Amino acid sequence: MSDHVANAYLFSGRAGSFLHVAGRYFAAAVNCQNKTQEGPCCDCTVCRSIEQNTGVHFVEFASEKIGVDAVRQWQELVRYSHENGRLFVSISWAEGFSTEAANAFLKTLEEPPSGVTFILLTRQPWSVLSTIQSRCQHLVFPVLTGTIDKEETLTFPYLSIESLKSMSLLDRLAWVQELAKDKIQAKTVLGLWLDELWKNRGSESYSQAIEQVIENISQMKYNLNLRLHLENLVMRILV
Repeated sequence: MSDHVANAYLFSGRAGSFLHVAGRYFAAAVNCQNKTQEGPCCDCTVCRSIEQNTGVHFVEFASEKIGVDAVRQWQELVRYSHENGRLFVSISWAEGFSTEAANAFLKTLEEPPSGVTFILLTRQPWSVLSTIQSRCQHLVFPVLTGTIDKEETLTFPYLSIESLKSMSLLDRLAWVQELAKDKIQAKTVLGLWLDELWKNRGSESYSQAIEQVIENISQMKYNLNLRLHLENLVMRILV
């Protein structure tokens, strides 16, 4: 199986698609000491080290913002040969690369080290730089039925775009003010809004709204006044 493994993958999916689990299982399926046609044994030394992130076959990085120092750390890690299996480097928040970090990482993807596979994880594939996406195999994972829903990913009630349209301006702004307290949850809401708009695409107004939401998601990596940012977005897409 390791002969057919690519050097880089982009795993995308909404909350409940368990991208991290998929990444670990992939690493185990390639490196397992007792693997069969059904998959890894999940009980050998290698499988257990991957599950516990303690071995030499799987390394996990999770940071909402990815700077050039992180990329240099990965580059140093993969410099050495990996004779006892394949090293998988799992990177969460793949949409969070700074420009400098993305340029540095592209050099690694263009000249991939032997025996290493990068797995980029994201709930917002539209926010991942196209230059990085083009060098990855993109796999989209479905939400596992019954595992999670919108209410479980947020600490306050989720409101769709259609729901906001029926509210007064003051109520909309009050809800946005609460949403702006947590950037991660704000990104989740914008992702759900994008799904809603995409299902109803076709008219010019919806196409413009999709562009505005995507633009706002990409800008959230910068240090900005999130409340004013979201208020402006709501005013623009609810006209």
